[in-house]
Amino acid sequence: ACERALVPNLLFLPLAENSIKYALNNAEGGILIRVGGLREANMLILYLEDDGPPPADTSDGLGIGLSIVHQQLIALYGEAATFEAGPVANGWRNLIRIPWQEMAL
Repeated sequence: ACERALVPNLLFLPLAENSIKYALNNAEGGILIRVGGLREANMLILYLEDDGPPPADTSDGLGIGLSIVHQQLIALYGEAATFEAGPVANGWRNLIRIPWQEMAL
């Protein structure tokens, strides 16, 4: 249902890099990275999550890569976009909400 949704270029790159850098680096084996999206009313909800161990210290807030994603969303959508990142029960989740925009035919 989201195949025609417009997504900013390279939005997931820093998120994937963080999963590889932190989760994979701290995991004893491999990790699973899940990427997806869904439409909810007039919003596109995107996520990238991994099942690796979260960073030991997240008290400093968003790191450089995640801050860049947040700044990109603000520049493109202002207050219409939200970005959440943090540990979950089985890993780390990045959750993005942006206004739904669709490619023209």
